[in-house]
Amino acid sequence: MIHILYLSHCGSNIGGGEKQLFYLVTNLDRNTYTPYVICPDDGIFVEKLKNANIHTTVLKLPQWRKAKSFFTRSSSTKRLIDFVQDHNIQLIHTSDSWLNPYLCQVKKQIHLPIISHVRNVLTSAQIVKFNFDQMDRIIAISDQSKTTFVNNGIDQNRIEVVLNCVDLSEFRPKSKVNKSDAFIVGLVGRIEPFK
Repeated sequence: MIHILYLSHCGSNIGGGEKQLFYLVTNLDRNTYTPYVICPDDGIFVEKLKNANIHTTVLKLPQWRKAKSFFTRSSSTKRLIDFVQDHNIQLIHTSDSWLNPYLCQVKKQIHLPIISHVRNVLTSAQIVKFNFDQMDRIIAISDQSKTTFVNNGIDQNRIEVVLNCVDLSEFRPKSKVNKSDAFIVGLVGRIEPFK
């Protein structure tokens, strides 16, 4: 049995990244893999994971580069390493770049393979800032995202493109739809400047 730890950037909300992480951990072959999830705060996503029988723990991991985190990040790293050792974790996967420094510390101290899952296109400065050169593997959600890493010196053999998925069963009509020649198209999304 392979024990994999997934670090989520949020436990209190469910956005696109959390949906993708949920699809991943709930569809792993449980005869081969045991998923564990750590969230930095409690809330609706933590509850959803626990209801799906996913080992879920709330462990505060303050943003590494924030000045106010300077005095707490080493104790947070120690708690993370203790968790990894207590649960015989063999691989760590993060779904947010700002958690990469924590992965690097775990790798440095106990030599576990680390994976960073990148859900957007990063700048050259962000690739350096978030220690992508130290990742054993990088998962990009598009060829465009992969190209940015390759153009910044990351070995393309360490990058895999895995497109986001959608659970189509959520979009099946509950009642019969009247057919007509008219099409209605809609979009539901979080519209924010960084997107």
